[in-house]
Amino acid sequence: MFNWYAVLDNAKQRIAELENGISIVREGLQRAEREADKSMAQWILAVREQELERTKVYVEFIESKLAASPIRGTDEALNEEPAMPQPSTRPIDPRGQHRS
Repeated sequence: MFNWYAVLDNAKQRIAELENGISIVREGLQRAEREADKSMAQWILAVREQELERTKVYVEFIESKLAASPIRGTDEALNEEPAMPQPSTRPIDPRGQHRS
């Protein structure tokens, strides 16, 4: 059976991991001396920040689903597996912006 509370816990754990990873990349970006190193760090940072934002939206969705449940965690809708979000197919340039 699908468990929204487990999914919520996993998503919150992923947020903590991403925030930690972002801070490490930011520190590396400050220490980077070569332009190539800076560009790679900026690209990694942009990708992780985008994933962090998507994960935060997903947590909000799960929390709203749980809050809307008449009996917390037992509503049939809570037992349905969520539709998987579709990843963006647009390429990301090193500055973290989508290209059209």
